[in-house]
Amino acid sequence: MSLEDRIVRATAELLEQSTTDLASARRILERNRARRTYAVSAAAVIALALVLGTLAALVRGQAPPSPAKHGHTVSNGAIVSMLDRPDNVLVNTVGDLAHMPDDEADSTSAAFSADGSELIYTDYAKQVVALDITNGTARVLGPCPDDFCDFSLSPDGQRLAFHHDQGILIRSLDGADDVVLRTPGVRAVRPTWSPDGRQIAFAARVGLYVIDTDGGDPQLIYPATNGSKIVLAPSWSPDGTALAFFDSVPAHQRPDDAGGVHQRHHVVMTIGVDGTDLRELDTAGKCFCLGLLPPAVAWSPDGSRIAYTTLDKRHGVYVVDPDGSDIEQLSGSPVGGTLAWQPVLR
Repeated sequence: MSLEDRIVRATAELLEQSTTDLASARRILERNRARRTYAVSAAAVIALALVLGTLAALVRGQAPPSPAKHGHTVSNGAIVSMLDRPDNVLVNTVGDLAHMPDDEADSTSAAFSADGSELIYTDYAKQVVALDITNGTARVLGPCPDDFCDFSLSPDGQRLAFHHDQGILIRSLDGADDVVLRTPGVRAVRPTWSPDGRQIAFAARVGLYVIDTDGGDPQLIYPATNGSKIVLAPSWSPDGTALAFFDSVPAHQRPDDAGGVHQRHHVVMTIGVDGTDLRELDTAGKCFCLGLLPPAVAWSPDGSRIAYTTLDKRHGVYVVDPDGSDIEQLSGSPVGGTLAWQPVLR
C-alpha cells in the first residue's frame, strides 16, 4: 500500500470515529436536557404543593408547621430575696448576678423570667419592671393597679396577674382589655401562675386556693389552721403537680394594750394541686411579725429542692428536699418577704 493510500484510509477511519462520537455526544446532550426539564418540572410541582399547602392551612385557620424547638435542661441559678429592715432591698442571697435593681419599691415581690435572663420587680413609681441581669437594661411591663402590687408574670411572659378587690386581675402586655377572675367571698392575695399558665394559685384568710385562668370557681385545696392568715405567696413545683406554702398557727399570746397579740408559728408545707399528699417540711420560727418581713418560699427550677426563709434565731435561707429530708442552710442573712430562684437553661 502506497503512502497516499495509507493517508486516505487513515482519514476515512478518523471521519468515521468522529461521526460516531458526535452522535453519542448528541444523545448524551438530549438525555441531560430531558433530565433538566424533568428536574425543573419536579421543583415547580413541589413549590406549588408547598404554596397550596400553606394556603390550605391558612384557610383552615392554622399556621403552617414550623421547625421543632430544641428543649433545654433547667438548672438552678441565683436566689434573690429581700434584706429585712431597715433597708428592704433585693439582695443576692445565693449566687451572683451581674446587675441588680437600684429602684425597687419597699417590700416588692420578685420573680425571674422563664429563661432566667430578667428579674421582675416593682419600682418606686409602682410599675412592674423587667431588668436584664446581663446588661442592666430595664423595660416597664406595666403599671400596678393599686398600691398593693403583688404581681405574678405568666410563664409565656405575656400577662400579669394582680390582686383585685373582686378577685384576680389579668392584664395582657399587648394592650388587650383587662380580665378579672372573680373569687366571690374570698379576698385573693399573692396570685401565682402555674407552670403551664392554665391555673393561678392564691392565698386567702381561710386557706390556699387554685382557680382556672379561663374562669370558674376557685377551689380550696388547703383550709388554714385555726383560722390563721395565709398571706404568703405559694410556689408551684416545676411540673405543676404541687404547691409549697406557709401555714401559721398561734404560738402564745402576749398581753398588751390592745388586749393581746398572737405570736405566730410558721410551718413550710407542700400539697398536691388536687388537695392530697399534704406534707410538713420544716418550721420557720416564730414572730409577732409586726413590721417585719414574713417568711417566703420558692421551689427550685429543676424541682429537686425547696428554698424558704426563716425567722427568730434561725433566720436565713434554707433548702429542703420535697419529701422533707436533707435540710441545709444556705445563708444566715435576715431576709424574707419574697424569694425568687433563677432558672438557668442549658
